[in-house]
Amino acid sequence: MAVECYEFIVSGVLGGQFMQNVFHLNINLAGSPDPFTTANEICTLFATSGEFCSQYVGALPGGFETTSYRARRVLPTGGPTQIFLSANIADNNGTRSGQVSATQVSPVMIWITGVNPSKTGRTFLPCVSEDDIDENVYTSGLLTALNDFGNYWTAGGTLGGGSAWAGAILRRATSSANDINNFRVSPVVGTQRRRLHPV
Repeated sequence: MAVECYEFIVSGVLGGQFMQNVFHLNINLAGSPDPFTTANEICTLFATSGEFCSQYVGALPGGFETTSYRARRVLPTGGPTQIFLSANIADNNGTRSGQVSATQVSPVMIWITGVNPSKTGRTFLPCVSEDDIDENVYTSGLLTALNDFGNYWTAGGTLGGGSAWAGAILRRATSSANDINNFRVSPVVGTQRRRLHPV
């Protein structure tokens, strides 16, 4: 079976500010589906309660709202984009309690592959609530939610058409994507410096 890499983009808003996370996943194709069919299967699965949408917002504060999912093939070539808007996503609001006063501060997921473990991937989640952090230390409740999300992404699964998916790190320099087989939560709270500048 052929393996293709897909880009999966989560867009959302918090306090009127646009936020976005980009993920990549390898798809071990069952049969020969066209790239739009596979992109649709990704969005359909991830928008289902208990799947990606639930794990993702389970680690985010209540003020966050998912506005869309986008999926498209990026390797070996590009493909058409499927878009799901918030009404198609079962769980689209953050579930953690507390307010957010600084959106540039966020938990960081560090993704590790077996092929090249020294070259990690990183995901800066959109934000963290004041209730979930104290003196630069995460609460146990937030760590549990982050671990649940990390375990979901590293475990992978099966799309509706039978193709297997696995979280991946895209290597643009070599036009390849390596499966993620482990993760850790950065012990230091991440800071997105570019979010400090007014637009």
